[in-house]
Amino acid sequence: MPDVAVAYKRNGDLSWGRIPFLFACAGLAARSNFRPMIRFLLTLFLAAPVLAWAQLPVISDVQLKPGSSYTWTYYENGGEGPAYSAERYTILSNVNGVLMIQHSSRMDFKGDAVFKDTNRFRVDLKKCLAAHQDPRVKMAFMIEIFQLQPDGSFAPPLALQATAFEEKFNCHGIVRTGRPSLYTTYFTFEETNIGMAKLFQQKRVPDDQLGSFYFLDDSMLKGVAYKKDFNPGTNHHYLMRLTDWSQTP
Repeated sequence: MPDVAVAYKRNGDLSWGRIPFLFACAGLAARSNFRPMIRFLLTLFLAAPVLAWAQLPVISDVQLKPGSSYTWTYYENGGEGPAYSAERYTILSNVNGVLMIQHSSRMDFKGDAVFKDTNRFRVDLKKCLAAHQDPRVKMAFMIEIFQLQPDGSFAPPLALQATAFEEKFNCHGIVRTGRPSLYTTYFTFEETNIGMAKLFQQKRVPDDQLGSFYFLDDSMLKGVAYKKDFNPGTNHHYLMRLTDWSQTP
């Protein structure tokens, strides 16, 4: 569980620009003759919808240049057990934000087992970034997947939900604090394979298939998923963790 949640505010998303206003109100409230006015102002402040502008990092073209690749490894028992699979995303092309990504997997961690190509998928990054602009609803956003055939060719594309992309790369760039948004943003600070790092999660209620923690720090990994828990509290609890990456200059 993340250890720090964003401050809660009714009926909207966090607007950091209003925080000084709250401190000013607190100072005035210390003077008894201002208290009725302060109560009135705070009532208006908390009741009114807030347009969020506090931003989180989203994936960018710079991180998705052709030749770049990212590998996530899956571990049993919520990360306490051995690795049992891994998947690699390699960027084949990026034409005006429309990506073609090669998906490869590895199921054997003994000897010199290698990654094997499984499919390709096409993603329109602009559509992904636009899918979260309305806090009350997530816009429909699909990817096109091309399944690898036994003869080495790829089948015609099938439209699928974008979980395969969004659980790895963040497109949801606004801090959310619940109603009317479907999401709440959580932050944590923990040891990662690049040292201590700040992470964030966009958690939906009720839960959806996302739930990844992404890098928050100002680095080339910002907006890239570091980890994700699957089926916590069950006998099939496993952990996805970023274990390797290579970015084209």
